[in-house]
Formats: sequence, C-alpha cells, structure tokens
Amino acid sequence: MTERQFHNVAEIARAYLCCSCGLCEVICPEKAILLDETPGGHLFPSVAQDLCTGCGTCVKACPGIHLLTEIPEDPFKGTALDCRVGKATRKDVYRASQSGGGVTAVLLALMEIGRVKGAATVTMETGSPPRPVVSIARTTEDLLPSQGSKYCPVPVLGIFRELSKEDGPIAMVGLACHIHGLHNALILFPELRQKVGPVIGLVCDRVLTRSAIDYLLWRSGSRADEQVSFQFRSKEWHGYPGDVKISSEGNEPRYLPNRERVQIKDYFTPARCRLCFDKMNVLADITAGDPWGIPDTDRKGGETALVARTPEGMEALRLAIETGHLSVRETTYDLILEGQSIEQKKQDFSGFCSAWSSLSQPLPSQAESVLNALDVPENISAFQNHLQNALALDQFTSRRAMLRSARRWAVKRRLYRKIKKIFRR
Repeated sequence: MTERQFHNVAEIARAYLCCSCGLCEVICPEKAILLDETPGGHLFPSVAQDLCTGCGTCVKACPGIHLLTEIPEDPFKGTALDCRVGKATRKDVYRASQSGGGVTAVLLALMEIGRVKGAATVTMETGSPPRPVVSIARTTEDLLPSQGSKYCPVPVLGIFRELSKEDGPIAMVGLACHIHGLHNALILFPELRQKVGPVIGLVCDRVLTRSAIDYLLWRSGSRADEQVSFQFRSKEWHGYPGDVKISSEGNEPRYLPNRERVQIKDYFTPARCRLCFDKMNVLADITAGDPWGIPDTDRKGGETALVARTPEGMEALRLAIETGHLSVRETTYDLILEGQSIEQKKQDFSGFCSAWSSLSQPLPSQAESVLNALDVPENISAFQNHLQNALALDQFTSRRAMLRSARRWAVKRRLYRKIKKIFRR
C-alpha cells in the first residue's frame, strides 16, 4: 500500500488505519486538521475541506499507513543491548507507579542532571468523563501525576507544536505508534532532531477506545455528570498488577477488580492495534514494561523490565542507576520476550492482518512487509469476528447502547470461559 491511495488523513481514519498519535494535527501547514472523538471512542482526525490545500503533508507523516525509517531485522524483537529489572528508589515514585516506576526514575535522573529540559508525558484529567491530556513535565511534581498507562488513544505527538520553542531536548515517552510517528516526523523535519532527547517506549499489547473509560465508570456506578479522576491500574486496593480506581471530591475512592478491565479488552480494541507488529517498541532507545515471566520479581508492589536498545538508551539507564534513582539487577531478553508472549503475538499479528485483508481492507505498508515472512493461520474466522466487532463500535446510535452491548458481551465471554473450564476437568 502507498500513500497515494489517500488524499488526506480523514480518508485514513475512514479506513480505520489511524493510530491517533496526533502528529497530523500539529504539522498541517493550513491548520485544517482537528482530532475528534467518534461515537465508538476512537480519536480520529477531521479535515476542514475549505482549508485543506491537498499538500499531502499529513499523509506523508502518518505512521498509521507507513513507517519511513528502517525496520529491524527481527521486527518483533529488535535489538537488546542491556536488560534490567527493578524499581524506583524514591518511595513516592514507587508508591504512585503502575509497576516499578522505572520510566519515571529514568526521566527524573535525566532532568536532575540537565540532560533534558523536560519530558512529554500524559496525565488523566479529572472530568465528566475523564480524558488523557499531553503536556511537558519539567519538575518532579509534574512527573508524578503522569505515572501509569492510560490504555486509550492519546495524541502524544501533539507536543510537536511546542518542541520548536524549546531551548533544549525533551525526552519522549510513548507507545510504538507514537514512536513510529516520531521517527516519521524527524525524517520529514530533521531540524527538530536536536529538540528530542532519549525516547522511552512502552510495551503495548493494545489500547482501548475511550469508550472503555466510560464503560468502567458506568460499571462503578458513577453518575454521568460526576467529576471524577480515573486510573486504569492502581496498586492501592490489592497491590500489583492493580485495579481500576475512580475518585471524586468528598467521596471514598471506588475500585473495580482488574478482571473488569481485562475482560472487556477485546471488545474495545481498535482495529488498527490488531495490525501492529511492534508490541515491544523496538524503535525506542529504552523499552519499559511489566516483568511478566521474570523470576523473583516483587509480585505485590511490582517492578519494571527495562531494555536498552541504543547507546543513548544505555547511557540514560546508566545515569538512572548511578544517580540512585533506580535499583535494578540484570535479566535476559529471552525471559522478557517469553513473559510478553512474543511468539503468540506474532501469530496473532499474522492472523489479524490476513483477516483484515479478507475483509477487503487496506493494510499499512509496514504490516505488509512484516507479514510476508510469516505463516498465515489456516482458520482466521475468530480474527475476522474481532475486527468486525471493532468496525461496528462507531455504528451504535448512542454511547449508552454501546455500553450495554459491551456488558452483554462480557457476561457471555465469562460464561463461555466457565463452560470451557468445566469440560476440561
């Protein structure tokens, strides 16, 4: 697939290939692009046709359809120069962390010694409903609220609007789709390279559409007009890996067990996430994620697995350790990959890409090139069902109807699993 199939990013969104990185909105020379939340909770661009000149800048930069930089020889694993597992040493950082606070610890070290002027981070803004907001953190007080994954579409690269005004490098933190967009942007706008510091990529299975937040709020009994703060994974209730936490002023926090979030992941997964090979964020300087599969990790408080992929990543990790922000020990990349079920994810990628093509939908060019080296599953019907469900999210007449449908789906899914477990005995 080539960029010539699309005139602008609105057409890419209509093909459900947009990954909501936010880059197109800030690089459009005519300011003709705005991001809007769809009925199904996607964050997609709309284009003002009276302003658009058809210059194609947005299409050239879009990581949803192509990747302008070279893909590693093994696109699912990438390069690993140094692998560690551990946690932040500061108690306030560790306590507020989702896992081990490793990302925040690295950022604090880089900011403390002046290696970067700040870091592009995401906080979940209190609201009705709450939604993620991107900003540049410049102090510890700025960083702490940004801890924890937001698990929904976030336009991280919207920060490019501010980068040109910076007098020093800004560290970047994001999912693989954000890092792909970052690489595209720096190839198209090389003058911004000096403005970007170390890049920390998060391991990502998939995000959920923003409707997932509304579903979990609904399940918690929150009122539609209630101003609340929201965390997908808080360790306060039952420790690591964390439960959904909803707070509002003057009330005790409400919690939903982690299974409530996990059981609706497939329902709210955007189709574009299924077409992504880069679950391990192989183009980042450092990849950070949960330490699944690594022996002797803290199963109550949590820890962070860290993979340095470049010399710059190794240096950032070294600085975090030497300044005392990180307490880590060595581990192996094989253990990290096994814990992240990378072989299963490889099979799933092949199945979903094949199913997407069978639905007469265009594949991103980077997915096509990766798919050529993989075996295609014989039966792709289950993959087709998931994708058709994702495409149907924007077809509901109201958000309420969607939430009720999601609940029915979750109940059926739970019953199906119980029945399977009985027959296995």
